[in-house]
Amino acid sequence: MRKNTILAGLCVLLWMAEAPAASAGKTPDLGKTKFKDIAKYLNLTPDQQARIKPDVDRIQDLVKQADKQRGAPGFGGGGRTPVGGGRWGGPGGGGNQGSVQVGDLEQRRAQRQEWQKEITNRVEEIRSLLTPEQVEKFKSIQVPNIVAPPSWR
Repeated sequence: MRKNTILAGLCVLLWMAEAPAASAGKTPDLGKTKFKDIAKYLNLTPDQQARIKPDVDRIQDLVKQADKQRGAPGFGGGGRTPVGGGRWGGPGGGGNQGSVQVGDLEQRRAQRQEWQKEITNRVEEIRSLLTPEQVEKFKSIQVPNIVAPPSWR
């Protein structure tokens, strides 16, 4: 009995020791990681932080807009209608509720392509403000691709 308790305690200690190491080694995602964590990862100076923060904020805003448009979990619009029809599970009812028109899909795709161009431009702007060492580290940061299907991002 005592051996099991000691073994369980050691397992918990090992698990707790591994958790911070795993999260510390994670590369940042420009579309979702907090700016302060990106700044720390790149070791940005205060001047660099002031100049880069608006670009990162805008990139993150564009990613949120694309997720809302796409109907990502936790966001409204563009999502699927539950089986059984309407919002409360009753029959489908009102017109084309839940269906997406082809023209609408094309407009959404075009909008995401415009947003992706803006993201690319802002990433290039960020790179132009970094030192060579910071540029090397920046290469490992995940840049959002809002044009790709959700499973590929």
